Amino acid sequence: MLAETGQLAPVVVTSQGMDTVLVGGELVPARKYVLSGGLNRELWYDAHDMCLQVRLRKRGGLVTVTLQNPGASGDLAALRSALKAFMAFSAAHDS
Repeated sequence: MLAETGQLAPVVVTSQGMDTVLVGGELVPARKYVLSGGLNRELWYDAHDMCLQVRLRKRGGLVTVTLQNPGASGDLAALRSALKAFMAFSAAHDS
């Protein structure tokens, strides 16, 4: 959704194949997806469909949120909270 107008924005999801993400000091295999159109994000998911990393490039900057300890429920809750705040912030600041 576009923050300025409240209208839905077209989004295209493209699979980028396999990649790795550094999680808790270990490289973890992950499927990478790129969202483009109204949202421009990179997302990485592990074999259990857990989101390991989200990246936003905006106005020459780069913001990356990465899971650090997938076995710790507190870390997973923190990641979910950070991702929710990150997505809300980035949606409000998309142009």
